[in-house]
This record gives sequence, C-alpha cells and structure tokens, in this order.
Amino acid sequence: NVVRDCYVERIGDLPHVGHGIGMKGDCAYNQIISCTAKNFRGESFYVRHRGSKFNTFENCVAIGVTQETAGFVVRDGASDNQFNNCTVQGCKRGFMFHDSDEDGGTHYCGRHNVFNNCILTDVTLGIDFNDADPASQVDSNFFYNCVFYNGGTLVNVEINNFDNAMINCIVSGYQDLKAEFNGYTLSFDFEYCDFYDNAFPAPGGAGNISSNPMFVDGDSGDFHLQKESPCIDAGTADGAPGFDFDGTTRPQGSGYDLGAYEYLEPLAVAPAGLLTATAHRGFVELIWPYRGEMNGGYFLVQRTADVRGGYWADLMEVKDCDAVASRGFFRLQDTAPLPGISYYRLKYVDPAGGHIYSNIASVHLDDVGKRIFVSPNPVRDELIIRGAGLYRAIRIFDVSGRLIRSFRLPADGRVDVSFLPAGVYYLLFGEWGGKFKPIRFSKTL
Repeated sequence: NVVRDCYVERIGDLPHVGHGIGMKGDCAYNQIISCTAKNFRGESFYVRHRGSKFNTFENCVAIGVTQETAGFVVRDGASDNQFNNCTVQGCKRGFMFHDSDEDGGTHYCGRHNVFNNCILTDVTLGIDFNDADPASQVDSNFFYNCVFYNGGTLVNVEINNFDNAMINCIVSGYQDLKAEFNGYTLSFDFEYCDFYDNAFPAPGGAGNISSNPMFVDGDSGDFHLQKESPCIDAGTADGAPGFDFDGTTRPQGSGYDLGAYEYLEPLAVAPAGLLTATAHRGFVELIWPYRGEMNGGYFLVQRTADVRGGYWADLMEVKDCDAVASRGFFRLQDTAPLPGISYYRLKYVDPAGGHIYSNIASVHLDDVGKRIFVSPNPVRDELIIRGAGLYRAIRIFDVSGRLIRSFRLPADGRVDVSFLPAGVYYLLFGEWGGKFKPIRFSKTL
C-alpha cells in the first residue's frame, strides 16, 4: 500500500495522546511518502509489533508543538524498516524505541531499522531508548548521513542496547551526548561523524572529527554544505545511502560527504542553472537558464523512474546553444514521458571529459499512464476519480451513446451521480478514440 502527500494533525484537548500515520500488526511492505504529522503527543509516524516489517517512510515530516511529540517510533519488535529523508522539527523525541506487553512479553523493541539522510532540529531527545515494560532491548539499528541540530540529549538510555551505530552523521548544538538511567549504559558506535559546537567532547570512533560543518544556513534549516566544509569527502562508503536528501547520487567527489546532503558543485561553472520539469498533456517540458557558451562541452538530458535505483537513461544530447536557447533559456520536450513519476537531471560534460550534475527535477503524470481509477463501482451516490491528470472536462453517456451530462472534474475527484437512474454508464475523458478509453460503471439505487 502507498500513502502519499497526506497531512494529519491532532487538534484540541483530546483525551488520547494521539497517533499519526503508522503500521501495526502484520503491516509489511508499505510506503509512506511525503506525509506530514503535526502536534501528536504520542507517535507521529510509527512501526509497531513484530509483524511490522519492510515498510518505508520517505520525505515525511514530524512537527511537534506541545513538546510531548515523538517523531518516528519503532516499538514492540518492528524490524527491517527504512526511514529515508525524513525530518523532525521541535519534538520531544526524534527517534524513539519502545516496547510493551502487546506482543506477549519481553523480546526486543526493534532491530535492523535504518535511518538515512534524516534531519532533526530543536529536538529534546535525539534518539530515545525509552523505558520499556517489560524490560526489553534495542539493537542493530543504523543511522546514516543524518543531521542532529540544536538539541538536548543525543541518546537517552533507559533500556539495554547494543550494536547500534551512527555513521556519516553531523551532530551540532547538543547539550549532552547521553543520559543513562536505571543502571543502563550506552553501547553505541560513532564512526565518521562530525561533532561540533556541542557541550561535550566528540566521542571516540574511527573517522570522527570536530570541525565546523559549514552549513549554508543551519538556523534557517538549510543544511547543504559550503564548498570549504571539512565534511566533504570525509565519510565512509560502508552502509552509506546511494542518494542524498535531494536525490543527488553519492558520492560526488573522492569520498562520501557527512550529513544529509552531498556537496554538488554549482552548475554555474557550466552554462546552465536550475532545471525545472513541467507536465503538459502528453509531454514534459524541461527548462533551464542559459548562462553563456558551451566552450566545447555539452549537456546530456537524463531521465529515470526510480531516483534511488541508480540507472539514468540518456534522453538527448545538447551541443549547440544557439539552436535551442531562447531568451536566455533552454526549452526542450520529452514527448514520450514515463507513466507516473519521472525524474530528470542534466549532466554537463566539459571538453576535458569531466562532468557535473544539475539538481533533480521530478514530475508526476497520472494521465500519461493511461490509467484512470474509478471507485466504488458499482456506485450509489458518489464516484471518486483518480489519475485523470489534466483531463478535467468529463462526459457521462448511457449505453446507447446518449450524452447525459458534461462537467468539470472537481479538484478532489469526487463526482455526485445520485441523480442517475440505476443502469450502466460510461465516463469519457477527452475524445472518442483518444488516449483514454471510456470507463464503464454501474449505478445502483
């Protein structure tokens, strides 16, 4: 299952602490993408119980207002889940591990969960090994290329823990490395991490440094690295994600960078600026600013359907600036775009054979996929239409081909059909014989 672009907020003085979006029981292989959870005193995003495995949370944001909020929670034995490019803002707990008696007693809180390119700002407890009843353990969880910025305690220890590791991370502005309770001690590997401007010395570990990471503007939430940052090429490839928070391929230099962003040479050194991709009916328009001469270099326009898969196909080669540049911009078209989401980037190859990449631009083309979903079918009162894309003008015909009604599809995709008599009808998007075939649906009373 996929949950995408959803927003959930706890509002009011509710008796329950509130939970946001999560996987319980035997929920496995689900994806939570680009969702936001705000103001939950309980769990903003969570995986819960031993059957909750192989789920992915990507580009999700947990926002705390009450300072009781837990951002991303692993509990009751949930394992083998991934949290990629996620953000925690102003919460009491960033990543929390917890156990209860819901799964039948003592076992473990969670293991083999991976956190990649995550950013935590103004969090009281960065990683919380929370008190469990019964007393369980938390082990074998990994944090790669994360940023912990302006917090209280980096790791809160209230249970037994071992074989957890933080690698290629940046920790800045924290008051304490750890807080240990009830006789439990921190067992945690820190490797190739930058500990800067904290109220404690950097812990020992291979490759650790203590230098100003030189964020572009950390206080404003911009954790990209400046060109002089000591975090550039200072990481290890061991376990590092293949892409950064922006989707840029790692590594870009001679080594992996620390933190959520891989340093990318500004494309200003080449005759181009920011790439944008815009969906149109049947094609995608690609635009980027034109800044000067190619000087013997050229662009490759590349595309992929899976920004994390590592394979980018070359769409076209651009050599002659004058042939394609108009009013200071390149304007090209992908006339055979992929179904669903497509990602685009530019590869500038200089005369010496070196190359740099642009930003990654994405576009979602429901209508290109030639798939429109109508539910429920049969329908009684209201149809929900998904995937119509730019085809807003819709017509309803009966089985004899008689036009019943023309209308404009609402933004929420909900269409009232309660006025129709019981029978069989067709929805038409565009023209007969066009991209989409008429969709048959049945109306009941």
